[in-house]
Amino acid sequence: MIMSRIDRLDDSLKSVLQCASVVGRSFNTTILSRLIPENLDFLLDVLHDMDLIFESKAFPEREYSFKNAFTQEVTYNGLLLKRRKEFHQRVADVIEDLYHGRLEEYYEILAYHYSRAEAFLQASCYLLAAANKTKNMYANEVAINYFREAIEVMEKDPAHDAAMLSSAYEGLGDVYERIGDYEKAL
Repeated sequence: MIMSRIDRLDDSLKSVLQCASVVGRSFNTTILSRLIPENLDFLLDVLHDMDLIFESKAFPEREYSFKNAFTQEVTYNGLLLKRRKEFHQRVADVIEDLYHGRLEEYYEILAYHYSRAEAFLQASCYLLAAANKTKNMYANEVAINYFREAIEVMEKDPAHDAAMLSSAYEGLGDVYERIGDYEKAL
């Protein structure tokens, strides 16, 4: 039912909804405006009037959310895989450009988008950065997950950096040692 409603949308409205679904359940207009530069405010107003999205935050940046999680999920899953990867790549590039002075706040988001875009080099860099960031915050389980994902992504890439892979294994071992799992640490 949701998919049929989305399919009936005008192409420009559908494009905004699809792009927003890649950004996430909530999306700010600053990022979206870099991806859909023309008539964005008008298109968001129309989607709002259609009860598909709502304004969830007005300050410091306008942010919208999907009215229903299923709408976001159905829209996202309705994208062709190639188009989905392209959107993830573009979203990550925009985030890097917009927030270049404070990327540490966005390591996890950048890792997510570059991973989904299958941009292995960028994904492994940001996964490793997110892993080290969470390790330093003593968020051990989260750090373990990021280190494991970084290792997995690097091993998928035939041109991976051996020093980065070694660093990921060392970081993972450090976290296991910290939590007392010496067998896994070794």
